[in-house]
Amino acid sequence: IVIPFPSLHVLSSERVLQALAASLALVVVGGAIWLSLGVQGVVEEGRLARLALEGQLDQAASERQAQQARIAALEDEVRDASVATGARLAEAREALAAAQARLAETAGRLEAVQAARADLQRQVAEQALDRQALQARLAMAEEQSWLAQVAQYHRGYAGQSPARQVEIKADQRDALIAWLSGQLGQDVTVPNLADDGMTFIGGRLFFANGQPVGQIAYHDPDDQLFGYCLTPNDTGEVSAPTRRQSGDLNMVTWSDPEARYVLVGWVPFEQIEAIAQELRAN
Repeated sequence: IVIPFPSLHVLSSERVLQALAASLALVVVGGAIWLSLGVQGVVEEGRLARLALEGQLDQAASERQAQQARIAALEDEVRDASVATGARLAEAREALAAAQARLAETAGRLEAVQAARADLQRQVAEQALDRQALQARLAMAEEQSWLAQVAQYHRGYAGQSPARQVEIKADQRDALIAWLSGQLGQDVTVPNLADDGMTFIGGRLFFANGQPVGQIAYHDPDDQLFGYCLTPNDTGEVSAPTRRQSGDLNMVTWSDPEARYVLVGWVPFEQIEAIAQELRAN
């Protein structure tokens, strides 16, 4: 601001004062104008800053609302997921309980089956023992029946005359061997028991328990009938010489896989057992 000052030498003191007052007024007015303009600038800047701050606040508020909306959505998703998870967990627990119930039921059925199987095995074992005992009794009964029939035939033939005690006589030895071998289905020999005091007189064929029995006949030292009998062994069982007795008749019986044998007569057991050992050895 330029303040014109008149020449002091041409002005009176009053005029000077007036001029100074006018100049000062101009300075004050100018300063006020400058200050007003400065204040207006500051205010404008403040207004602009406030507007900018309000915009940032509005943007922040909008962002906060958006974040709150996202958080609310996430919370809803979490609640929905929790509900769904709880439902699935409940379903899983129900399925587990059902599976455990089925497992317990299966275990019960398994125990029942195992108990039934054990009982069946016990029954089978008992039946096997019973069957074995029955088979043993049947075998014993069959043997006793066979031996009883052999003894019966032997007594019957022993009461005949020497000529009727055999079907084929000793002088037809080869014919007797061939005939008995064919009837029994195995090779038959005529043992030489002369050293045991036995005299060969021939042989015959008869049937006991439905099976053919070949008898090689001898006379003992007392001229009583002594028989060496054999029949096919259908069971294949092997047995050692065993004493048997039918009334006053002594018998020793044994078997091998091919045949069953019996020596029968009125001689002592010890002599019959010795002959049996000789026949088995040969």
